[in-house]
Amino acid sequence: MKKVRNMTITHPEFELQIGEEKFPTKGDGGLLGLEMGRNIGLPIDHLFLVLTNREYKFEKHSPVKLKLGYDGKLNQVFSGSLDTIEAEISKVSINAIGQSKGLVDLRVNKLYQDQSAGSIVKDLLSEAKVEKHEIQDGISFPLYVVDERHNGLEHIIKLGDRCGYDVYTTEEGKLAFKRFETKKKSKLKFSVDVLGVEMKKRERFFESSTIYGESPSSSKGAETFHWWTKEDIKATAGEGKAFVLNDPAIRSSENAEKVSKTMQEWVSYNQYLAVTTIGKPDIQIGHTVILEGFSFPTMNNDYEVIGVEHYMSKPRGFTSRFACRRRGKP
Repeated sequence: MKKVRNMTITHPEFELQIGEEKFPTKGDGGLLGLEMGRNIGLPIDHLFLVLTNREYKFEKHSPVKLKLGYDGKLNQVFSGSLDTIEAEISKVSINAIGQSKGLVDLRVNKLYQDQSAGSIVKDLLSEAKVEKHEIQDGISFPLYVVDERHNGLEHIIKLGDRCGYDVYTTEEGKLAFKRFETKKKSKLKFSVDVLGVEMKKRERFFESSTIYGESPSSSKGAETFHWWTKEDIKATAGEGKAFVLNDPAIRSSENAEKVSKTMQEWVSYNQYLAVTTIGKPDIQIGHTVILEGFSFPTMNNDYEVIGVEHYMSKPRGFTSRFACRRRGKP
């Protein structure tokens, strides 16, 4: 007689709140399906819900919070506000968007003097009434212009690119502006956790990066005016074919060197992965996943999580999908 391996059966659960109304897992929760997504950079985080059609008290802009998990152990995965409602005979479709929508709506004209990137980000968050998570300082600018040609989130992402920082909102809807740090690692095993994998390895077209900045009037400091001199601000990191960027916000050789090193780090990301798993609400952006048990050796590695999606419905169950990246050899 074959021995049957003991298996622990878990039951997916959710806790949804829209305005003052709560939708528990047990009983008639009314949830037919949900899709949630959050990524580093753009687009902003979103939540799509399908509910049974009945009388609801919530309305546009009502706060929305969602927790997912198993057997009473739930993790918050979304915080935002209701954006659109579409009612049909048997169902109601709802779109909710994250708190960073305030930054997308923000268009201002501002001039900053002697401010770090982090200080500029904090000011834009204050203007947009968006809460901050962890905001690191990054490089300092003698002069930095924010104009209404781009929205607040686009300006913050550009600042993050210069500093080597990721920009994303947390599960609580707070904005993070920081360098990637591995604070939690989760193992995902083939045939145990993983339902599917898509892997792309991008060819490294560039081995180095060169930054041209806006020249100050001398090489002694960044606080002078660029039109008084012919001296160029330029820095190169690495060797070989160069990725070239002109950036008028860079006004000193010191900042040019920092940004060129940052660009060199960005171009070194050449492995991207999308892994679908059974529902994993505890894995978040900024975490690291470690793939194990794959027959393709190079797939068994650690990857930085840069995007999270969760799906739940009665026919599909509870699944998650993670976008990941990894630095590789040219």
